[in-house]
Amino acid sequence: MFLVVGVIIGLDIKPVFGLSEKQKQIYDSGIYYYDVDICDNTAVSDNEESSGTTSGEDREYKKAGNIPEAGRDAQATVYGTNGNKDKDGKYIEYLGGIEGGSKDETGRALKGQTALAEMHGNSALGGLPYGTKIEVTYKNKSIVAKVVDNGPAGASDIDVWRQTADLLELPYGNTKVKIRAVSKSTPVTPVSGSASSDESPNEGISQGAQCCPSSGYTTGSVSGKDNREKVFNFFVSIGYKPFQAAAIVGNMMAESGVEPKKSEGIYNRKVSADEFLSGVGGPGWGIVQWTNGRKFINPTKQARKDPNKIEVQLRFLANQLAGKGPIPEKAAGDDLKKTTTIREAVLAFQGDTQAGGKHPGYERPGDQAGSVPERLRQAKKALTEFGSNGGGVAEASSEVTSTGTCAGGDSESNGATGEFSLPVDKKYFTQNKIWFTKPHHTYPASDIPVGSGTKIFAVGKGTVASMANSGWGGGAGTSVFVKDGDILYGYFHGTPGSVKVKVGDKIEAGQLLMLSDNTGNSRGPHLHFDLEYKGQKKCPQSLLKAIGEGKPVPSVKSLPGSGCVG
Repeated sequence: MFLVVGVIIGLDIKPVFGLSEKQKQIYDSGIYYYDVDICDNTAVSDNEESSGTTSGEDREYKKAGNIPEAGRDAQATVYGTNGNKDKDGKYIEYLGGIEGGSKDETGRALKGQTALAEMHGNSALGGLPYGTKIEVTYKNKSIVAKVVDNGPAGASDIDVWRQTADLLELPYGNTKVKIRAVSKSTPVTPVSGSASSDESPNEGISQGAQCCPSSGYTTGSVSGKDNREKVFNFFVSIGYKPFQAAAIVGNMMAESGVEPKKSEGIYNRKVSADEFLSGVGGPGWGIVQWTNGRKFINPTKQARKDPNKIEVQLRFLANQLAGKGPIPEKAAGDDLKKTTTIREAVLAFQGDTQAGGKHPGYERPGDQAGSVPERLRQAKKALTEFGSNGGGVAEASSEVTSTGTCAGGDSESNGATGEFSLPVDKKYFTQNKIWFTKPHHTYPASDIPVGSGTKIFAVGKGTVASMANSGWGGGAGTSVFVKDGDILYGYFHGTPGSVKVKVGDKIEAGQLLMLSDNTGNSRGPHLHFDLEYKGQKKCPQSLLKAIGEGKPVPSVKSLPGSGCVG
């Protein structure tokens, strides 16, 4: 178990981190706790995990009631309605009999909130503090809501505000749902969004650990059709730019072909960690050819992890680049993150000081000049396949650069600052600019008529607030919603099962989200791109045009809310 992720459960298994005597007494009493601020930029090395001590002794823990780490069943009812629905199938508001009327316990209007009430006078779940974030799942649909209210004793554990119930399509009456506590950094699903329909957890790690993409040792997202894509998606998910992630892939291709069981000198078969320790092949082993491979394998096995797994190797490597663990490589990690071109990123990870360059590197091969062309070729190939050709981050030229285009005026929300990317391959913009600048038919948005199976990329950075991966999700169909401060990006009508991200994932501009299709309220294959600022829909046409033309990008806040309707 990685440090403290999400909820710590009061079972017979004792925690691997240090607790104060007072915290230990509370823990031993069987009360559940969760870390409310795991994002402290303190990474944990693989070998620390089994040592029984970490830097977590002084962490603050708060009561999270009686919800175990794996979650629990709960009985849910719907409030703010008498069960009647409008023509769109949404609950009609009715506030009769609600003690607090239209406001929650803090005096804020319930309307517009993804809200929950803890029943039995705020004791049904063990007395959750107001503001606790809970993931609620019903029939494989999941949303993240906030506890902001309480209710009287009754048959249910939670009362679900009508707009929250709409997201889950929760029936009126007493219904069994699954709940679990998540980190306070997990975005709440907006009432204008859609529920997640993805059933698979992120590598079995609580969502709380996904909130720190820059802290070094994080869970990341290990997903993809092959190992190359898994590496690319992992490093993008923990905060590296797409071209930097591609540079790592290019280097790994030259070192091992991105094969976790690659042993130096053995070309006809894979070599397990145990075989390597017995003397088969060497001295290099693994996806980056750790030399000697024992310096990776031994501490990993001591930490009771499987060194043969690519996800274990990736997390060990990420820890190294963050300067943590038994063999830190912080200089190489810092140097890589400063790069602005794909060639520079390849050199930063490889190292080129022996060839007269400035990069100390991570791999440091014997031939630091002759091996560059193949590493660069593989990096560009990875970026073309897994990244975006928009916004300057993935142009397949010899000098792929990061635009670093910044929008101004959104400092109060850390809004649309940083890199941007077109939501589809730049070739579509070059050939059909009108697709990106034409008016939308009924309200501020953009419809880009690409065919089914087209790769859809993130226009801006942010955190996945909600998604639907099965073709459900209401009018949006298979969809992804990404929140960045006051900004909400919406990508609609994707291919069922194609979504590459999960709720809570940190993403960067240009990251692959899903494939386009014709699901939901759609009359033909296309991408519907939605953009909101503080809940107000914005016209994205001028933003997309600026990205495509490589010009300064306007702030989302400054975009018009009208005038882009046909």
